[in-house]
Amino acid sequence: MHPRKRRKSVRSALCVAGLIYLLAAGCGEEGVPGDFGPAGEFVTTARLIMTTGGKRTICAYWKWNNSVHAYEVVESWTIPPGDPHKCLGGAAKVAAMARGASAHRSIIPDRATRSARSAADAPTQAFFAGGVGQTTTQFASNQAYLYDAPTDSWRGFTMAHPRTSHTVTALLDGRVLITGGWDGTFPTNALTSCEIFDPVAMQLAPTGELGAHRMNHTASPLLDGRVLIAGGTDGFNSFDTAEIYDPTTGQFTPTGSMHHIRSGHQAVTLNDGRVLVACFNSVKQAEVFDPNTGTFSTVGLTTDEHGYGSSLTKLDSGLVLVLGGYDAVHNVNALSSAELFDPATNQFTKIGDMTIPRSQHCAVLQADGTVFISGGFTANGDTPASTEIYSPADNSFTPSVDLPLPAIEHAGVLLSIE
Repeated sequence: MHPRKRRKSVRSALCVAGLIYLLAAGCGEEGVPGDFGPAGEFVTTARLIMTTGGKRTICAYWKWNNSVHAYEVVESWTIPPGDPHKCLGGAAKVAAMARGASAHRSIIPDRATRSARSAADAPTQAFFAGGVGQTTTQFASNQAYLYDAPTDSWRGFTMAHPRTSHTVTALLDGRVLITGGWDGTFPTNALTSCEIFDPVAMQLAPTGELGAHRMNHTASPLLDGRVLIAGGTDGFNSFDTAEIYDPTTGQFTPTGSMHHIRSGHQAVTLNDGRVLVACFNSVKQAEVFDPNTGTFSTVGLTTDEHGYGSSLTKLDSGLVLVLGGYDAVHNVNALSSAELFDPATNQFTKIGDMTIPRSQHCAVLQADGTVFISGGFTANGDTPASTEIYSPADNSFTPSVDLPLPAIEHAGVLLSIE
C-alpha cells in the first residue's frame, strides 16, 4: 500500500442472520481510509467482520497484491494468482484500548467480577502493528495503525524497526508495549528493541530493551500492570527463559524460567492473576506463572498436541478455550480438537471438535460470551474463508458466515462503538 495514494473506499454491508457484516477499506494516512494500488504493491486491509449489540469484531489482514490487476473492493473478494498461503500471511499484532489512558484500567483482563465487554468498559480503539513488508522482498513492516471505533477512523504511525513475530500488549496505564520480533533481514536474528505507543501523545517512542533476542514469544499483562515475556527464539535456538517489563521504569528484569522450551506457544492471564502458558509443538505439559513468587509450575497436560498456530481464549467463566494448532507428533497441519482449562483444578478437559481443523486462525471472545473463530490453515494446508461460533453454554461449534477473503495469522479484537 502506498500511503500517499488516495482512492475512494467502498464498503459493503451484508445482513445475515441478524448480524451486520462490514467490509472496510485498508488504512492509510491519518484518518484516511487506505487504497488499493497497482499490481505488486502492498495491500493492507482492515475489516469490520461483525457488528452486533453496539460492538464490532475487527480483523486486519496484511497481504501482497501479486495480481495483474488492482484489487476492487466490491461485494466479494477474489484471490489473486500465486501462492495464497504466502499472500494471506502477515502475523500482524493488535491490542484493544480505551479512548484515554485513565479509562483503560477496567479493560485489562484481570477483573474476575466484571465483564471486560460491558457497555461501560469495552475497548473502543485498536492498535495494529507490524506484519509482512511492503514488497515481496520485505518480510517485516514498520507500519502501525490506530483504529478508533466510535469515529470509524484510522491514524498511521511508523515504528523504529520493522517487526513480525513480535508482540503488542495493552498496558494498564493505557499505553501499548511492542516487544522484539524479526526485522526481516537475514540471517534471521530476533530483535531486543522495544517501543511504547502513547495514545495521548499520539506517538511511538523507544523503551528498555529485552534481556534476550526474542521472536515468537508471548507477552502477558499482569494484574499489577507489569508484563510477563516468555520463551521464543532468537532465530536459531528456542529457549525457556522469561523476563518482566515494568512500565514505571521502562526496564526488563529476568524472572524464573519455564519448565519447557517454548516458541510459537500461547499464553493468557487468568482471573486469579496467574498466567497460563501452553501449546508448544510436541509438549502437552502446560504451566502457570505465579507473579507473587516469580516462578513457573507445571499443571495438567493437554489432551492433544496443540502446537504452533493454536489459540487460547479466556471465557467469561474464567475457563480457557484451547483450539486447533499444528500437531508436530503426527505431522498434521491443523487440528479440529478443542478443550477447556479449568484454573480451579489446573486440568484440561476435551470438549469436542471445531467444524473444520484450524491452525493460525483467529479466536475472539464476543459480547455475548461466545467465541468467534475465523480462517487459518486446514489439515491439508488449505486456507479457509469459513468461520464458526463456539457456545460455552453447550460446548458446541456452529458454522457462521464466510469471511470475504481467506486468511491466516490475522489479528482480531472486540470493540465497543457505543
